[in-house]
Amino acid sequence: MKKTLVTIALATLAVASTQAQGFVLFTSGTQAVSTNNVTGTTAQNDVITSDPVLGSATTGKTTTVASSFYYALFFSASQSTTVGGSATAHQGAGAEALLNGAAGWSFSGDYAASTTTAGRWAALNPNSDTSSTVNGLAGGASATFVILGWSANLGSTLAAVQAAITAGAHGFLGQSAVSGVLQAGDGALVTPPSISSSGAPGIPAFTLGALPVPEPATMVLAGLGGLSLLALRRKK
Repeated sequence: MKKTLVTIALATLAVASTQAQGFVLFTSGTQAVSTNNVTGTTAQNDVITSDPVLGSATTGKTTTVASSFYYALFFSASQSTTVGGSATAHQGAGAEALLNGAAGWSFSGDYAASTTTAGRWAALNPNSDTSSTVNGLAGGASATFVILGWSANLGSTLAAVQAAITAGAHGFLGQSAVSGVLQAGDGALVTPPSISSSGAPGIPAFTLGALPVPEPATMVLAGLGGLSLLALRRKK
């Protein structure tokens, strides 16, 4: 009798553990991410170059080199429809709200990286069924989701990206629009939803923008302004 009770207790615990975590498909199946750089041959200071031009109009998808871009999945158990007061996608410095702890949003614990297809991403640690575990969201529970993406030179974790930006690093950063309400899979009856989709309630494609880089002319003017102030002080 005791053995039976123990077996039942363990089985119940196993089911409860499964139900305690929700599952989603954190891949970019049909959606492609772009960066706001001009691709191809361009002229810079009368010199022909094929390097990307930071801060230019959106023209191309992210590189096909694996792990050249990283992504982090966030969720809102309270089903928030905005990040820092906005529901739309943001790029560059305007996409830092999640890094700064936007109210109502939690990091799912899962990262993804760019794959060998331009603009795509795939979870770094998927489950055997290709789903991703959303830590802190119960199986079968509903939530809204948002994705933060960045160039690999900023680091491979949120902490690294935050430190790099604080240090003034140049790179690409972008936040997707907020998804509609999605029900997390429960490992049994509820199928994990796809986060990426061209139609609601999934997240459509978005752009990673260049972090602000002061133009040389602006730097020169700032320096001249400082020298002028010093000169005035000396005269006084």
